[in-house]
Amino acid sequence: MAMRIPTSGMVSPLTRPAGLVTGRHDWHKSAPQKIAAAGDWSADSTGWRAWAKYLSRRETPRQLWRLIDDEQSPLLWAAPLTADEQPTAELVQWLYRLSCGRSRAPETLSAQIEAWLHGATESVFDVAEALQILAWVHALPSLATRTAAGTWWKMLHHFHQVATTATGLELNGHPLVHQLLAGELPLTLAYTLPELNSCRGLIDSARAALTDGCDRLLDGDGMLHGDSLAQFRPLLACWTRAMALGETLKGGAFSAATAERFPRLVRQALRLARRDGAQPLARGEASAWCPGLFRAAVKIDGTKTTRAIATAVLRPQQQRQILERPCSSTSATRLEKLAPFVHSSWSRLAVLRPRWSTKREMLVCNYASPRLEIELNLGASVFWSGSWGYDVQIDGRTLRSQGNWRLLHAARGEEADQLELEIDLADGVTLRRQAVLTHKDRLLLIADAVLAPQNCRIDYVGTLPLSTAARFEPAQDTREGVLHCGRQAALVLPLALPEWRRDPRSGQLGASAGQLELRQQTVGRSLYAPLLVSLDAQTMRQPVTWRQLTVAEDRQIRSADTAVGYRAQIGQRQWVVYRSLGALGQRTVLGIHLNSEFLLARFSRRGKFHPLLQTEAG
Repeated sequence: MAMRIPTSGMVSPLTRPAGLVTGRHDWHKSAPQKIAAAGDWSADSTGWRAWAKYLSRRETPRQLWRLIDDEQSPLLWAAPLTADEQPTAELVQWLYRLSCGRSRAPETLSAQIEAWLHGATESVFDVAEALQILAWVHALPSLATRTAAGTWWKMLHHFHQVATTATGLELNGHPLVHQLLAGELPLTLAYTLPELNSCRGLIDSARAALTDGCDRLLDGDGMLHGDSLAQFRPLLACWTRAMALGETLKGGAFSAATAERFPRLVRQALRLARRDGAQPLARGEASAWCPGLFRAAVKIDGTKTTRAIATAVLRPQQQRQILERPCSSTSATRLEKLAPFVHSSWSRLAVLRPRWSTKREMLVCNYASPRLEIELNLGASVFWSGSWGYDVQIDGRTLRSQGNWRLLHAARGEEADQLELEIDLADGVTLRRQAVLTHKDRLLLIADAVLAPQNCRIDYVGTLPLSTAARFEPAQDTREGVLHCGRQAALVLPLALPEWRRDPRSGQLGASAGQLELRQQTVGRSLYAPLLVSLDAQTMRQPVTWRQLTVAEDRQIRSADTAVGYRAQIGQRQWVVYRSLGALGQRTVLGIHLNSEFLLARFSRRGKFHPLLQTEAG
């Protein structure tokens, strides 16, 4: 079977000698004496025949298929291969089955390998090629009796050179390629062929590269940086395979301190799992549920807390695929002290989750780049996922971002989780972005606040990328609408817009080009654009109303570019939202006296209010 070398996704060229290894090999003392003393290991020699026979019959180290029990090659776990790179997946799986004795090698195998080696020096590295190389290395023991001696030694020499020179790859720019070639490849050579000192000696560089990768790509709690979020599971797959190999190697695959953090990494991967096991804000195989990966990772982790998280966030079908035994109720109580909400200022990532449950909503925000990404899912339904867009025009001129997002607030309260960010736009304008997810009321408030240094005309458009399964159904006479996705639905209220469509004031909430779109305009120094989303299915059949409230200070009514307040009612339940858009002051809204920057409260029919979230300045 020909070995296909993709030419897309170039990283950096490396010199890769393809010459035949000759002369006396530096055999380790673990090699059988008959082989080490042979003196010749070329074709048809006694040394080569003994070496090939030994490799085909030895019981340790165990081959990958014996080490990790999975029908699919572990090298294909969460592999981010494109449709054009499917031949790579076929090759990797074929080599895995060849090692298992389930496939036959063609008579032309040596010639095909030679042809690939002949042109390999002009190739470049990408994920697909790295996975191919790893697959060939794992298959080397099985290939010894199926290929010519010269071809086999050429392959080994080539892969050894790749492992040696891969240390020059950049970790920051291409973390997955770096970890596969500079970390997992030398580790695999050291594990697969420990009888050769040249391979055994690679363990130190492998351990250094893998440890450095984990230390630089993860925070102290095992969360990956938002820049690499789409590669979370491919990296987890690489590190899980390394952990499995390292269990039989002296000193392991990682430093002791880094290996101790592996359970935190697995927990974060489970935390970032939808009900069906897929990962938010990722695409293709890198997002899809991979039971083999999580079964191996949870087994290596071995902690009851991780098993409890898997039980809490996955459906029973997925649980049975990865857990050897169900999690007991005693272990489940461990989660009571572990908050489902997580925010990492280093990773620039937040997961807002009311509680550990497969039936509750989850909001994921990745603000590692100016193109902030957001996903809202409920159960197995994804309402939106992708870039949370905006278009801000000041006096008819579109403003672009100036820098990255800055964190203002991120915390879990008794009644709600919150995340608030800001980014600078041109001409001294600031955009503040807010997400609040309540625990019991099942409300999500997402809002943008545009803050300008002087009076101007502000035109704002905010967009949320709807999933392919979601559709927005606007009300006929009023401006709210319902998002439908599978069996789930969400009621969306544009609080800053007039409730009735016959109201002549401008503004619109609708769906366009696969996006939920909110449009608002105003003249002043600021604009607040909030969406109140009810995720309670019972609210879909209840009457809805909302209105803007008067905000007073020193018995004077304040304009909407100083502070705004809203009252929303769904059925018999009512809420009040207040937001200060300028300097703070002693203000009153709906009889509530405030000196706060933000308030979301439940309002009873008797006039009493219960704060769900109240934010002070700073």
